[in-house]
Amino acid sequence: MSDYLDWPDLSFNSLVAFLNQQNQQQHDVQLEIFSRFWQPASYQALTQSFIWAPAFAALSQPFYIDDMQKARQNLLGQLIRPCTKVSDLVNQRFSLPELNPDLVIFHWSRCGSTLLSGALAKDPDVKVVSESMLISQMLMDPHWHASEHQELLDLALRLQGRFRHGEHQLVVKCNAWDLQDWRLWARSYPAANIICLGRDPAKIFSSHQRLSGMHMVPLPVPVWRGEYKPDLQSGICWQVQVLQTLMQQSSQLLAESTACWLDYQQLVELEAEQLAVILRLSSPEFFVRNWSLHKQMDAKQPESFFSPEPAKHDANSGEMADARIRLQQLYQYVRLVANKAVADRTMTSDLS
Repeated sequence: MSDYLDWPDLSFNSLVAFLNQQNQQQHDVQLEIFSRFWQPASYQALTQSFIWAPAFAALSQPFYIDDMQKARQNLLGQLIRPCTKVSDLVNQRFSLPELNPDLVIFHWSRCGSTLLSGALAKDPDVKVVSESMLISQMLMDPHWHASEHQELLDLALRLQGRFRHGEHQLVVKCNAWDLQDWRLWARSYPAANIICLGRDPAKIFSSHQRLSGMHMVPLPVPVWRGEYKPDLQSGICWQVQVLQTLMQQSSQLLAESTACWLDYQQLVELEAEQLAVILRLSSPEFFVRNWSLHKQMDAKQPESFFSPEPAKHDANSGEMADARIRLQQLYQYVRLVANKAVADRTMTSDLS
């Protein structure tokens, strides 16, 4: 580095200070070449920029953010963190290979989506982009107009989903709150198979009582746009609103698209061959061989066997009882919509 920078008295501390200064600068890059070896790790809303991490290893962690943390653990990732302006990259996206996901997974959280995506990710032919915060945060940034969202999504997915390690199938597992953008995903990738995972809301509540997901607590920077108004007086009230919204958006998705519905109980009880048909896997052999064992493992700690925790007693039983009645009604409505959509598609297929 001393010779490269023509800096004869360069010390390690001086190098680190220099690199930190460079990491604050926004760089112009030739995106096609640059993105062969670097991948966007995070989005900075303050400057509408991508921060990059090395892309030398295939994605392997339950969530994309975990892979980015792992990529930054090597020396290169610790010292060099390039920063680029998103607006400078949008028009360059056409120099990248076009990418269309084979499968897009929406879910309500705690519904088996990580279990499913983890099983798919074990196949070396499949690349899984799991819960990309970069995509969610960019689409939530009010700096961007809704008319720009489709090209921003296209840019992010071409970069994050780029096949760098021999993969040739792409699966995207969205964040739970990305259901609010289901029309954008369906419009952008009309050939993609879309799966929506849900679960008995009482089971979801029980899971979030132990450890709440970020969309289940009011945050200073909310993950919801527009109509979402947090009730800071009651965590239960907030969680009810969240689940109501997810169910309403799911019913719209199922009624207006060709998306398939999977309840958590179905997911864990279906035979691997049946599930592979629903997922429309082009090469299901690997998945079929490994699904039975994989679904016994802890989705978020893949090296450990899953052990269900005992249900937690609700602190406010009266409020929870009222909430469960309302949510159960909506849950049953979603299932009816899903069944009707299947029946309509079957009838259309028979007539044709």
